[in-house]
Amino acid sequence: MLGLLALGVPYFAAASGPGGECHAEGDGDGREHAGEGPGGEAAEERMCMMAEEAHMFGQIEEESENLSFSGRFVEFSLSENMSAIEDYTMEVPEGTLLLESVVWGEVTGATYTVSGAHFRLTSDEVLVDAHNNPAAILMVRVYDSRDVVYTLPEGAKYTADERFVNMSIGDLEAVIIYVNATLSAEGGTLTFTPTSTPYHIIFRVVPAEGVAGHMWEREYTEALKIRKAVGEMRIAISDGEHMADQFAYRENVRMELKHAERNRVRIEVSGEGEGGVMLLQMNREALQSRVRVYFDGEEVKEAENLGEGLEATGEEPLYYSEPAEKGSQYFAVYIPHFSTHTIEIVGVEEWPLADYLPYIAVGIVVLLVAAIFLALRKRK
Repeated sequence: MLGLLALGVPYFAAASGPGGECHAEGDGDGREHAGEGPGGEAAEERMCMMAEEAHMFGQIEEESENLSFSGRFVEFSLSENMSAIEDYTMEVPEGTLLLESVVWGEVTGATYTVSGAHFRLTSDEVLVDAHNNPAAILMVRVYDSRDVVYTLPEGAKYTADERFVNMSIGDLEAVIIYVNATLSAEGGTLTFTPTSTPYHIIFRVVPAEGVAGHMWEREYTEALKIRKAVGEMRIAISDGEHMADQFAYRENVRMELKHAERNRVRIEVSGEGEGGVMLLQMNREALQSRVRVYFDGEEVKEAENLGEGLEATGEEPLYYSEPAEKGSQYFAVYIPHFSTHTIEIVGVEEWPLADYLPYIAVGIVVLLVAAIFLALRKRK
């Protein structure tokens, strides 16, 4: 069995949720959106704009007459008979054609939905997910024995092995992960043929330099290649409302945003098998400058750098966090093994006493010196 399943780790992307403008209640395995709050539509609109400006995610706008879809980060169209995605384009920082087409062929019972940052096509034979976020994630899952054909734009370069395809498209880099399939390549045409079903193909972009979190997105793409990536969740919080865009890379992993308010986010992650790293992105105004991360109620040690966080092994959870440009903050959380776990990120309202000890010590010394000085003066 080829692909990542050969390493014992099936990868799968799932996302869902009913319709809504920049918000909806998700089902936990794909997309979680705004919860209830006092802000109403105005607050939701502000969050949409904030999430886009922070390079987190954005609303997909639909032109149903010509089956075209556009957002802050991605733009594409759907063929008339819903047999292909065409002109899959990255819009940030400028329009770059990523894929001329992804063709899965004729399907039965095909329908599609657009919910916030998420596009989903379902049919009896094929499931397709696209996300309007800086990684421009596109997943095709096939339930029968058909091939899926990717046509690359002119000038695109790639190298392939039996687990993934590395691509360079202009100034952008991308990867295609394939599971339960073989790859045959001729020129700019990549054909994926199943070795068993269902099989999955996941496309992910490394955003261009200048896009918020460029380095984080690059490193997490590398983690995806070596089966360390579990899934990602991008959360925006403002005025008592919240929305999120999420994507699970492993078939047996489920992520659910349980609670979200300023300075406190709680996520439940469940699954089976070996551990991995979850990527989180939040708007910085949702957190104090100092945070603590808890795993199943126990405070988690922070890694020295991102590399240590992404390469973590062993039985102890670990995290690393760093602010990005445009007003967001990234977290990499290492999950040692899977069952059902809770990850909680808490903004610290007050600095702990330990941080003040040096200043307290200096103050005590000053007071002692002053007391001695006064005592000596009285003796005189």
